[in-house]
Amino acid sequence: MNASNNLSIKNLILVPALITLAVTLLRVTGELLNWSPFLFNKAAGGGGALIGIAWLVPIFGFYFARQLLKANDYPDGTGRVFGFSFLALAVSAALFTVSFRFLITSMWLAPMILMATVAGILIARKGWSSLSTALLAYGLSARVPVALLMLFAIMGNWVGNPL
Repeated sequence: MNASNNLSIKNLILVPALITLAVTLLRVTGELLNWSPFLFNKAAGGGGALIGIAWLVPIFGFYFARQLLKANDYPDGTGRVFGFSFLALAVSAALFTVSFRFLITSMWLAPMILMATVAGILIARKGWSSLSTALLAYGLSARVPVALLMLFAIMGNWVGNPL
């Protein structure tokens, strides 16, 4: 964030994070109560179910960019943002592909996936650092509750046990 504006990351992501948490809680409730698989699929990754948090990323990404622009926090150039975003995507995709192609049964798979993720973040950050920071903070605010819910689900053996 530019020092010249009053927009903090916390203020920027608070409402989107709460909406994401609400969708997460709705999803887990729908799965546990065996609601329609079209809306709440129990398959890993959601199985294409309509209710989930993945579709919120582009919506909130656009929202964050718009709010940053309104706060006079501009990137150095539109071409730079899209160029570094595309490069980050390409490098991450290449590293993921190599990882899953050659390391799928290796103890190096997880570190390689982490490296691919960090590389993508660092490259994309060069395009618009404040937007990158907002997206990273939002990503953590979205995924930490999911990880905690998964921990409780595993420890509580929620599978097959409705609320």
